[in-house]
Amino acid sequence: MDKRVSFPDPSAGLNDYSTELSNYQSGTKNPTIGATTYLYISSRQPFNSAYIKFSTASAASANINVSYWDGDTWRASVETIDETAGFTQSGNVTWSTNRDYSWSKEHTNYNGETITGLSSVVVYSQYWVRIGFDGSLDAGTTLSWIGNLFCEDDDIEAEFPDFGLSSTKTSFEAGKTDWEEQRVIASRELVKDLIDKKIINDGGQILNRRDYREACVQKTAEIIFRSFGDDFIDQRRDARNEYKSRLNRRIHRVDLNSNALEDDAESNNETGFLNR
Repeated sequence: MDKRVSFPDPSAGLNDYSTELSNYQSGTKNPTIGATTYLYISSRQPFNSAYIKFSTASAASANINVSYWDGDTWRASVETIDETAGFTQSGNVTWSTNRDYSWSKEHTNYNGETITGLSSVVVYSQYWVRIGFDGSLDAGTTLSWIGNLFCEDDDIEAEFPDFGLSSTKTSFEAGKTDWEEQRVIASRELVKDLIDKKIINDGGQILNRRDYREACVQKTAEIIFRSFGDDFIDQRRDARNEYKSRLNRRIHRVDLNSNALEDDAESNNETGFLNR
């Protein structure tokens, strides 16, 4: 699973819900989150963003704050961008770590290592982020998935206008209103391709998801055309080839030194081409 997730449960206290919230197709959880409780997210590598999807978003918004565990305390991040509008809609939350303080990879409660607020769960060797709120969310707020998402429907429909037609969506699947599931699959395949080519070891190393927006669009289009069958084999091939071309960049700005920040050397990280 890409991320570990823990938050308060109405009846069972702090629990780990990583399995449910790593599965896009199924699994939802209803957290009780207010001004004195937190949503905890972790990964094997430092990361600077997470897409948070709600099956039911909060009607009441709350300003969020993001902190990361530096080995001794929760350290406030900087440059936090909340595209969920206070958990009232699905979207990305993006942050930067403080350059004056490191990010520590630790166990939550093992071998003498402890992380404040996470002493009731045991998770080994992770980088942890804590999302706090200045008010309470609606009781019915329900999360359904947390992961990586590199493009939006607007990006796809700008390049493929027919995908914006309701008739195209319903011909793909009855009642369909968006391409989010296909974008999630495309984002996963994109990360897998970068891992296979040894450009990254983990999706969290991608420092700016917008660097891969155009490639994500073409991979999503390929997935959509694939489902429409052999009548669209040429369009599927063209989208696949364009995806490879867009991913075959010589500069990949990825996190090489595990601080979730883009340093000078990483801004000019030249790699080989992806020829698969």
